[in-house]
Amino acid sequence: LWHDLNKYLRAAKAETDSADALNRLESMLNSAMEIVDVGNPVLNVILNEYAMTAKASGIELRMKVQVPEYLGIVTADLYVIIGNTMDNAIEACKALPSEERLIDLVFRTRHDIVFYQLKNPCAANTPKHSSDPLRGYGLKNVSRCVEQYSGSIESVQQDGYYTVTVHLNQNKIHS
Repeated sequence: LWHDLNKYLRAAKAETDSADALNRLESMLNSAMEIVDVGNPVLNVILNEYAMTAKASGIELRMKVQVPEYLGIVTADLYVIIGNTMDNAIEACKALPSEERLIDLVFRTRHDIVFYQLKNPCAANTPKHSSDPLRGYGLKNVSRCVEQYSGSIESVQQDGYYTVTVHLNQNKIHS
C-alpha cells in the first residue's frame, strides 16, 4: 500500500492536472483507514476478509476485539468458527432492508477463556433449512471445533436477532 501511495504522490507531482491522481490517493488512504488490526495476525486476516465482505454487502460491522498476539487456538479452527458464523450473519443481513444490516462482533479473552459472540438482526420468517444438501453443516462444524477446546456454544434467535456465543478454553485442544 505504501509503495503504491508513493507512486501516486509522484504521479500527482508530475501531472499538470493532478486531480485524478489525488482522488485515487484519497481513495487508497480511505481504504487503509478501514484495515482491521487487532494485534493478532491470524484474526487480522480473518476479520479483514469479513469486514470487506460485509462492506461490499452494505452491512455495518461493529467489532470489539481485545485479544493477545497468540490465542492458542488452531488457525483452521478460528476460520471454521468465525467463518461459518460470519457467513450466516452476512446471509441473514442481506435478506433485510439496507438500514437494518448490522453485525456486532465481540471477541476477547480472560485468563484461559476465549469469548466470541456474533449478533445480527434476522427476518422473522428466516428458513431453518433449504434444499441445499450442504446447508446446516456450518454450525455443526463450529460445534465440533468448540468441543475440541472443552468449550460451549449457544445460539439463540429472539426478538428479531440471532446471537451465537462461543466459549473456548485456550491451549486445551483434544484430539
